[in-house]
Amino acid sequence: MSLLRRIFSADYRAALVAEAQGNYKHAAALYALAGATTKVSHMHLLRKNAAKTDGEEIEVLRESMRWARPRSSIQRQAAHALAQALTRRARAEGVSTERDRAALR
Repeated sequence: MSLLRRIFSADYRAALVAEAQGNYKHAAALYALAGATTKVSHMHLLRKNAAKTDGEEIEVLRESMRWARPRSSIQRQAAHALAQALTRRARAEGVSTERDRAALR
């Protein structure tokens, strides 16, 4: 995203304010409107810290993966965090099929 577009984009400026206030969900929506997909992914990655349940954390990390550019550092961070969250959940709840057990190995 070019510097001029950032300066003149009301959505981008509003997203910066929301991010500064710690409202990452709102910031992600505004960055999406502004076309800043990398920032959207980063906001979802930051939201994982505020997740109240494992399911919510997994949902937020999947959103981060969806918005991340392929093979970017944000995608690697989100993939690593998602793998950890899914493994934690599987260990806590157990796995029901042999295929799932093989995937965890």
